[in-house]
Amino acid sequence: MNQLGVDLYPAGSGRTHTIAEALSVGRKSGDCIVAGRLAAVDVDAGVGALRDASGSAPLRLPPDSDTRTQSLFKELIAGDIVECRVVTEYDTFHIRDLRLLVPSHRTVPERMPDSAVTLKSNILKYTAQFFDARGFLGVDTPYFMAEPDLTPGITSFKTEFHDPAGRAISYYLQTSPEHYMKRLLALGYENIYQVCRFFRDGERYATHHPDFIGLEWYQAYSDYHAVMQTMEEYIVSLSVSLHGESLVTYQGKTIDLNPPWTRKTVRDIVLEQIGIDLKYSSTLDCFKKSAAARDVEVSEDDTWEDVFHRLFLQKIEPNLPEDRPIIITEYPVYLPSLARCTEEDDRFVERFELYIGGLELANAFTELNDPEEQRIRFTEQLSGERARGYDGSVDEAFLAALEYGMPPAAGIALGLDRLAMLFADKTAIDDVIAFRNY
Repeated sequence: MNQLGVDLYPAGSGRTHTIAEALSVGRKSGDCIVAGRLAAVDVDAGVGALRDASGSAPLRLPPDSDTRTQSLFKELIAGDIVECRVVTEYDTFHIRDLRLLVPSHRTVPERMPDSAVTLKSNILKYTAQFFDARGFLGVDTPYFMAEPDLTPGITSFKTEFHDPAGRAISYYLQTSPEHYMKRLLALGYENIYQVCRFFRDGERYATHHPDFIGLEWYQAYSDYHAVMQTMEEYIVSLSVSLHGESLVTYQGKTIDLNPPWTRKTVRDIVLEQIGIDLKYSSTLDCFKKSAAARDVEVSEDDTWEDVFHRLFLQKIEPNLPEDRPIIITEYPVYLPSLARCTEEDDRFVERFELYIGGLELANAFTELNDPEEQRIRFTEQLSGERARGYDGSVDEAFLAALEYGMPPAAGIALGLDRLAMLFADKTAIDDVIAFRNY
């Protein structure tokens, strides 16, 4: 109890209505008890503003209030959490009784805008509804993996677990749930999806965060064309659910999400924009010379993938259309991936990436399910990574699932935080993340 005789930090509240409910009933039911945080207060003028999760409303302290209520009101500051018995007049709460629940001892920390919180909540809610309605099974897999991601350019967070004998065992936070979900495919779960956190060390840029929310799904007995269709249906219907139409405004441009979306192969788009034919750039020396001739920085120790990503980032991505979605397909096989080769040309794989408004949103494959070929790729990737100081090994549990037999399938990883950036019209991922600690 403080100096005003107020019992602080009670176990609960006598709240009978949220702010939105109290505003909707008005005078019809007499007094309402509301509770929330003071967004603002002017003790001399006897006014303030109260906010809860449902909304906000002006507060007014009538001049004829009792002495105890007036004394308590004069001690309030913005940030205090209070309970008020009020009557509503012209959308303003007139205080009949006042109770301080929790005093604020410091400035309220910066928070993500309410609109962004609501947007992400609606995206998550609709995502579950969309996939559940189509017969997908929502799954939950571990975040820790026994082996790190072997993909060059993606670094896993490493941690240690100490067993009862005190031995330290290394584990790694997943960069995506891909390996676990494919093991579920091998066990007979055909259409599955998961919304979870992805963890990637070293990724901290305007559109990258080391800890972000992603959506991953797999469709058994399908290829990446089927996943493309599901993706189009999901994003278009999500847009309609969020704001009633399939048009979205991003950075001053109106984007029409109605399918069909533009599709181009990597080979075609690179050939059109900078004149390099990837079909005939398989050797590293040839590719380096072609890239350097187009003002792409090339280092002596660059791999084929290093040169490709730098070229794509500098010369291709800035020129992608910003007024419509574009799906880029058939990536070179020289880029490490878990995708199967195309039937027409084994120099390319059945992989696509989605860009909307210049944002890269998704990466998808027709999955490689040949265990011998996957082991060869892992071994080659492992050799390159060990040259960079990597001390892990291949994921034998994943290879065992392929050896048991994983059906033909396609899968996709889609960044939900970046999708929220698109619908919130934000250029920085920080604007749609609740706590930006790093």
